[in-house]
Amino acid sequence: MRIMKNHTLVSIIMPVYNAGDFLVAAIDSIKNQTYENWELLAVNDGSTDNSLLLLKKVAKKDPRIRIYSLKENLGLGAAANLAIQNAKGKYLARFDADDVMPKNRLQLQINYLKNHSEILAVGGQCVMIDEKNKVLGKKTFPFTNEAIRKMAFMTMSLQAGSMMINRSLLPKDFEFYSTVHHYFEDHELLFKLLLQGKVSNLANTLLYYRQHPDNSTKKVNIKNIFYSLLKLRVKAMFGGLSPDLKGILTNIAQLILVSLLPEKIIESLYFFLRITLNKLFIMKKDNKFKKNVYKYRLSPGILTKNA
Repeated sequence: MRIMKNHTLVSIIMPVYNAGDFLVAAIDSIKNQTYENWELLAVNDGSTDNSLLLLKKVAKKDPRIRIYSLKENLGLGAAANLAIQNAKGKYLARFDADDVMPKNRLQLQINYLKNHSEILAVGGQCVMIDEKNKVLGKKTFPFTNEAIRKMAFMTMSLQAGSMMINRSLLPKDFEFYSTVHHYFEDHELLFKLLLQGKVSNLANTLLYYRQHPDNSTKKVNIKNIFYSLLKLRVKAMFGGLSPDLKGILTNIAQLILVSLLPEKIIESLYFFLRITLNKLFIMKKDNKFKKNVYKYRLSPGILTKNA
């Protein structure tokens, strides 16, 4: 391992909650990065499985890994804030403990931020995988700040786990994560960043996003989530951001449906639409995407290039 002193330090922010089944794979993908000047700040958020033991084990073998632990489960916001408070890097890279990084993720984002000093945060495209690393499809995101802002009023327009932030462009007292809104802390952070500066997404795949039964988004009350998200969107509007006509109409339609339909129907409709939309982007139907992605294969936790 060679770390060039003149290379900018990247702080990887990784909240961990009961991620034992995928944690080693996630950390292996970090250790396999082509850009080596990073530090990993992993915060055990009151896990009840073997996550903390695994973290301690890997930290003993790599001085770049620092472990923090909360006595109880306080949520992603509290865990991420603790990591950020102790981060030393100019750049903050968000990453989830059950996902996988392509080996060039950090290098691509650092190159982009250095060449675009006006950009506050950058994300990228995502490939969805299951528990066994089987590729399910992809999630695509808009590239420009304007398009990301418009889409944010309808759905998440920058995948949180692929985000890298240039925190030198933020006020010193900037509040990253709220500890009030659980399950969509990252969406709230995106609005905060949009109010502070410009964000963008690369065309490159920067995250292998794992879908599994324990995903937190599958354990929530969809109705409550929507009302809370609507409040966030309204708050963002009063803060200075504005949706386009499509965004306004989408929110009105969602509000009517959520207000009139029973909760069980809303949840069924939500997951049906989520699965249907995902299928629209299955890689078998996207030859260009398939050609790019299949340059790589997923081995346990590490993205390696095919010979």
